Amino acid sequence: MAGRIAGILGMLLVFFVVVGTANIAEGRDFDHGAVMVAVGGGYVEDALFQNEQYYDATFSFFAGLDKWGNVRGSLVFKRATDTGGTSVVISTEITDLQVVQDGCTMIHMEGIAKFKPVWNPTSGPGRRPLTDHTFTLEAWDCDGGPDQIWFELRYPNGNPRSGMSFADYTPVDVAGGHVMIPYPDD
Repeated sequence: MAGRIAGILGMLLVFFVVVGTANIAEGRDFDHGAVMVAVGGGYVEDALFQNEQYYDATFSFFAGLDKWGNVRGSLVFKRATDTGGTSVVISTEITDLQVVQDGCTMIHMEGIAKFKPVWNPTSGPGRRPLTDHTFTLEAWDCDGGPDQIWFELRYPNGNPRSGMSFADYTPVDVAGGHVMIPYPDD
């Protein structure tokens, strides 16, 4: 049941990300908008996290450059819990963006985020969001195979949050959704 709900949420995220991206891409001269570098959304199933547990997760991200070349973007990452709730990461700033073209095109995105610990639908919201966390998202747009992502969330001191970070740099296949990286080829 949780996998089906995650799938539906993932597909909705993809829809909203693609619609938003299409609206930005309409102004391709970019005198007034942003250059879209990468966009993605969807879900992963039974991903191994650093705490040696398997969870489902949904994600949505947008990364681009404004007309002055400054990095802009956003990220939402939600991990399902065993109790039917979610833990949520929402970016507050994107600090680094790189595109690597080697086999599958890959983006490396880093930033600052707030983290909302477990929200349980039966007991109500958890603690208030914790700020000043950092994150790294890497996403692969693979023409010959499934798209993949890797995600890590870190405490303000730089140590990984094991229950919110994929296992030791092991990319995870995107089960529902896509990663699109048209820049700089476009």
